[in-house]
Amino acid sequence: MNRAVIGIDSNIGREKNFKTAFLLLRKVFPGISFSKVVETAPVGFKSKKKFLNAVAKAFTKKSKKEIVLELKEMEKAIGRKKRKKKASSREIDLDLLLFNKRTANKTVFDSYNTVCLTGFLSKKEMPKKLADFLEKQA
Repeated sequence: MNRAVIGIDSNIGREKNFKTAFLLLRKVFPGISFSKVVETAPVGFKSKKKFLNAVAKAFTKKSKKEIVLELKEMEKAIGRKKRKKKASSREIDLDLLLFNKRTANKTVFDSYNTVCLTGFLSKKEMPKKLADFLEKQA
């Protein structure tokens, strides 16, 4: 079984979109577990709308590529719109952060995900580089 750690964030229709994302994730990944939901200010751009953020952990037979495709389909189903700027408000963002013990998305080191990962994953479940980074942040 593969372990997938997924980052979730939204600041447009955030409560509704989070609820829908959690339902879709539970449907695709039975037994998935979620971190606490954290509210944060936007990073890299200005907006009065704060983000809701969380991470989820699932065990699956799906490949990394299959998971990424599933997450993109969920984003579309929830109504994520394409924007020119990467750092901007969004309906929902679902990112594969870790696949097994490998970092699948480098933004895990410089974003809201570190807040949600702390206390959700044990040090043994993380790549050493990530565990060291989180330890320095504490």
